[in-house]
Amino acid sequence: MLISDYLEREDADSAQLSIDNYAKFALDAFDSARVEQYTGQVYLLKDEPVEAIKLFQKSLKVFRDYDFYTDELETLLYLSEGYFAFKDFKKAIKYAQESLSIAKKNQKSSFISSSLEQLHKLYLASGDSKKAYEYLTKARQRQDSIYNESKASIAGGMEASQKLAEQEKNNLLLQKNAEIQEQTIQNQRIL
Repeated sequence: MLISDYLEREDADSAQLSIDNYAKFALDAFDSARVEQYTGQVYLLKDEPVEAIKLFQKSLKVFRDYDFYTDELETLLYLSEGYFAFKDFKKAIKYAQESLSIAKKNQKSSFISSSLEQLHKLYLASGDSKKAYEYLTKARQRQDSIYNESKASIAGGMEASQKLAEQEKNNLLLQKNAEIQEQTIQNQRIL
């Protein structure tokens, strides 16, 4: 089972065992940063945000140094979650906004949505219902946009399939007509 599966199930002990095994084969700075990020997630599960934040900050530095912006985005959201658990809403919001900015710059749709949802949650918890509603609205608009794009893509695919089926049908008719004409020509030669 993958480390992420254990984390998703909130099985901290199994996740830590998998992380320890992964760490044995860490070959470079990226792998080491991943181990720190995973371990930070385990600390969040164990309600130890201070340790989690330290590890997330270390891994964030590596991901930024090597321009791994997808991992950077993920780590920014984890930092936001860590500060949220620590009830430091100002820093939690700062990291979520930074994640949103980078996600927009790199057109990372799933991270844009995650960042908007995180900001909604943070503003709601901090008591700023006006900002919370603003980010909830943006998150829903984003989800609607993604849904409509997906729906249009599916519809386009269905339309293309129908056109392909029609072309195949027309090709079969043309082939049959050619066979009939060829047979007619052969019959005329015989007579």
